[in-house]
Order: sequence, then C-alpha cells, then structure tokens
Amino acid sequence: MSFQFIDNKLSIDQAARKQIRRHAATGKNKGKTIVRSSRKHASTTTISSFDLPDIIRKGPNPAKGSSQIERPIDDGLVFPVPLFGESKALVKRVVGFLCATRYAPQLSKAIDSTSLASSMFVRYIFIDQACFHCAVATSILCLNNLVTKQEGILQAMSHISHTFRLINQRLSLREEISDTTMAVIVSMAQYERHQNQYQRGFVHVQASRRMVQLQGGLLQVSKSHHILVQKMLRVDLEYALQLGSSALFSLEDAIKENRIINELYGDIWRQNHAGSSKSYRSPFLGSLRRDIQDIFIDVTSLASMLNDATNGVGPKLNCGAFHSDLLVIGYRLGNMYTLGGCRPKCPIENAIHLGLTAFLVTFLPGLDHRIAHNDLLSNLLLDVVQGLADDVLDIQEMLLWMLYIGAASSSQLGAHPTWISKSKDIIDTLKLRTWEQVKDILAKYPWVNAVHDTAGKALWHQSHIN
Repeated sequence: MSFQFIDNKLSIDQAARKQIRRHAATGKNKGKTIVRSSRKHASTTTISSFDLPDIIRKGPNPAKGSSQIERPIDDGLVFPVPLFGESKALVKRVVGFLCATRYAPQLSKAIDSTSLASSMFVRYIFIDQACFHCAVATSILCLNNLVTKQEGILQAMSHISHTFRLINQRLSLREEISDTTMAVIVSMAQYERHQNQYQRGFVHVQASRRMVQLQGGLLQVSKSHHILVQKMLRVDLEYALQLGSSALFSLEDAIKENRIINELYGDIWRQNHAGSSKSYRSPFLGSLRRDIQDIFIDVTSLASMLNDATNGVGPKLNCGAFHSDLLVIGYRLGNMYTLGGCRPKCPIENAIHLGLTAFLVTFLPGLDHRIAHNDLLSNLLLDVVQGLADDVLDIQEMLLWMLYIGAASSSQLGAHPTWISKSKDIIDTLKLRTWEQVKDILAKYPWVNAVHDTAGKALWHQSHIN
C-alpha cells in the first residue's frame, strides 16, 4: 500500500477530503472483520428494566417516551439571592415557618383555613430581594423565640440592612408603587413590632397608608390585593393599641375591606347569626351608650360561635372572614376611645371597653404565637379593678370577667400581686369554690374556652392558693 503525504496548507475541497478519509480508513481496517450491530435490533433494545403498571399499559394511547427517571440533585427552591450551605438551610426553615398556621393553634377545631392560601410573604420572597431579606430577618427574631438555639441577631440585622438599601433604591427611582414594595413596608413594620420598637416602626405604618393613598385609596388597592390590605389594617391596629393613638386607617376603611372579604370567604350562617348570641346580658348594659352595647353583643356572639364550633355543635368560621371581623371590632373600639386618650367618665363603660380590648388582644398574637404585652392596657385595667365599686352582684361578676380576660391578654398582668389579690377578693365575695363555678359566670361574657381557659385556670390556681 502506497503512502501519500497531504499538504494541508493547500486548499482542499470537500470531495478531496472525503477521498482522503476513505483511503486512510482502508489502511487502518485492512485484514479486520468489522461486525456492526443490527439497526433493527438496536431500535428495539430495552433501555431500562422499568415496566409500566398494568393499569397504565392497558389505558388508551399510553404516553410514549423514555421511561428513565432522573434522580433529582436539588430541592428545586430558587431564591432571588444566592444561598449556600447553612444560609440555605436557614431560609428553608423560614419558608416552613411562614407556611405554618398563623392563628392560635387552640382554634384548630373552630377555624376553617382550607380556602386560605399560603402566606403572602412566602410567594413574594421567591421573586423579590427586599421581601426576601425582610422576611428572613423577621422570621429569625421569631425563631429565636421558638427555639433554644440562637440564629444570631447580627444575621437578622444584616438582612434588614439589605432591605433598607433595596427599598431606598426602589423609592428613589420614583416608579409606580408595586404590591411587593407595599408588602416590604408592612413586613418592616412587623420586624419592628417583634422587637417592641413601636415608635421606630410607626414610620413604616405611615408609609403604607401614604402608598395606599397614592394608589387611589384602600378600596382600589383591595380589589386586587385584599390580603395585603388586611395585613396593613392589622399592623395599623396593633401599633395604635400599643401607642395608645388613633389608627391611621379609618373604621370605614376596615368595614369596606370586611365587605370584600365576606364576599370572598364569608358564609351565610355566620352572617345570619351575628349578634344573635343567647348568652346572658347583664342589666347594667341598658344604661350604657348604644354603640358600646352593640359591640359587647357582637363580641359575645362571636365568642359563642367559636365555642360552638370547637364543641362540634356549630360550623367552623372561615379564617379570612374571622380575621376581618376581628379587625372591624378593633377599629370600632378605637373609634370610641383610644388607650392613650380621654377615657369614658362612666366607670362601667370604661371597664367594658377595656375588657373588650383585652379580649381582642388575645386574638392578635405575633408570628411567634405570642401576645405582645401592652403596658397602656395593663395599667388601665389595674386602675379600673382597684377603683371600681363592686357592691352590686352584676358589677362583681363583670369585674371577675375583667380579671380573667385581662390575665389572658397578658401573662405579666395575670401574675401581678394586685391582680391576684383582687381575684381572691371577688372569688370570696361571690363564694366561688370551684373552677367550674367561675366558668359559669365567665360564660355570660365574651370568653372562648379554647383560648382563655389556660390563663384563667392559672389565675384561679394562684387565687385559690392565696
């Protein structure tokens, strides 16, 4: 076989190159027998030992394609910020934490949350960096309250500083306000709330209201983002209660939002039975102003529905509608009197208003399921129980309810020596010997057994021992 040398510097066309390759292959394979697999058999060769189940194989037109199943190499979670190692593990805990039930676990038999989507912030942290950082910072504060291992306040501060930087950049562009921007502002207010920094966080509440005004008003925003508006109202109410000031949003705003929520989630049974509680109504209520009578009856009715649902004798309340009803109650109470403003001159009216406010607070826990202590409310309740004349049976029973609902609203108040001493005096005056006798009186007033019994029993135990 002759050898030929090829000069690649010369221009060689495709036909020549094909001939060169054929000539080279002739020399390489000379004297060899090449056995190629049949193309026919290759097309029918089994790729995997996996077999389709009979129920699928027998079905009409089974889907064609490879039966190989690729093994996943990641959890599939994609965040707007690169994460590695421990940071990603922490964020996955944050996602699980935010997806958990937000209302009191004791109400699981009374509240229907099947129609409620996952937390709004869970969706936003996957698409917005500022939402991501703020949600992680807030969750770290709550997780530090829930677990013994501290994640580190420095890590939370790092995330919240990123949030400030990103939100300032966004606002400086003077672009149209997005729902994620409003969500970040609400989340920043929640962050300060979980640090008990209400004065510092109030600026975020003001910013959220200003953004709503720029968007055309609360009703306009609520048409497309009703859950976001509900969170704005919740934050506004919580700050008003802690600061003792008027809420920035109005009672009319809360009522409009409540109508939208009820159209989406409300049920006819609950609306028809609102205000129709069969609970005992004390005679002294008739001497009070009409609006305080109405709200007392509405709150008592709501408590009765929760007790019925828990006991299985009534339907569950929708979670979204229930939360909206609570907000309206809070705005109605704040519209009458603020905790830091002028209080009613009538001692009984003042006591009822504070008792209903304490009842409301027990249903406004933080993300960590803890009720924030309210110094203003606790001090006002202490003043009332010490100064209220209790020479009438109805007043004594109302005072008993105030003591026990106050203990449920604040563990610090329930452990106060004056509170325990006054509870003992009322128990002795009413000649109550058992917890069941105490509950018979509490049942006449707004009292939800599943939520309030634990704190009530603790106060009874302390009073009984002393």
